[in-house]
Amino acid sequence: MQINVGKYVPRDTIIHRLDPRLKIVFNIVFAILFFVISHIITLLFLLSFTLVFFYITTKRWIDIIKLLKLPILLFLFMLIIYGFLITEQNANDIIDSPNAQKIGFSLLGLNTEEIYNYVHWMKVTKIPNTSIEFQIGTLSLIRSGIISLRIYALIISTTILTYSTKPFLLTKGIEDLIWPLRLLFIPTHIIAMIVSIAIRFIPTLLLEASRIMKAQSSRGVDFKNGKKKDKAKSMITLIIPLFVLSFSRAEDLSNAMEVRGYDPYAKRTKYRKIRFQWFDYLFLLALITLITIVIITEKNVGHIMNDLPLWWKYTNQKV
Repeated sequence: MQINVGKYVPRDTIIHRLDPRLKIVFNIVFAILFFVISHIITLLFLLSFTLVFFYITTKRWIDIIKLLKLPILLFLFMLIIYGFLITEQNANDIIDSPNAQKIGFSLLGLNTEEIYNYVHWMKVTKIPNTSIEFQIGTLSLIRSGIISLRIYALIISTTILTYSTKPFLLTKGIEDLIWPLRLLFIPTHIIAMIVSIAIRFIPTLLLEASRIMKAQSSRGVDFKNGKKKDKAKSMITLIIPLFVLSFSRAEDLSNAMEVRGYDPYAKRTKYRKIRFQWFDYLFLLALITLITIVIITEKNVGHIMNDLPLWWKYTNQKV
């Protein structure tokens, strides 16, 4: 089983050579923007840039498709939830309230009757022997899709960071970024060490989980077939050994660090110092430009959106 979660993938790309602090800031800023943006077109614009960065990092389109599994499952789950929450009365409240702009009906140039038909398109199924109705309509599809899209964008940006940054560089980047906390007498180097160890052990534990599954399968434990109850019992044979192994590795690491004289509170110097290169400044400039464009389109600064073509207004719906 190939394991790439939280694992550095060595490649010679411009993304790999970027300053780790810049990549961490890029990841944080994009994660915030993905959940703050309220226009579909702006979200897709930002996601397209993220996908380009991801392809530059991995050089494989298949990885982009593989990461769609969780968002699709989330979409189906949210569709079921909204199927019980969004009713005809909810749709009426949305149309009659000031929050109608959140779906951008006015930008579509629809009249009241067209808006009503658009919002009230839904497939209603009544659950037998109950008064509960399950409905799938325009609102539930839009909202479920947008939530899944936001999560997918977040997964892509986070994967770029872990794929293109070595663990020790990631630790150094985090330590440098949280340096101001030292003014509050918070030991930032200890926090950075904890983060480094956690990141380092993610692929190790996943690899050990794979080995345990193979060992238990050779003993007759079936993790794939059978009823859900049987699968749950099978998972116990995986979880318990994995926990025992985790504590054992943690104790071994603690003893090894103690034998080597590691003192978390000792003053330390740095063998490698991270410095910005010329391409880091270019990437930072591009990042600032991209964020500026997103803010301008999101907030309609100077009403520049009013003179844009009709196709833009059709796609510039708030969600």
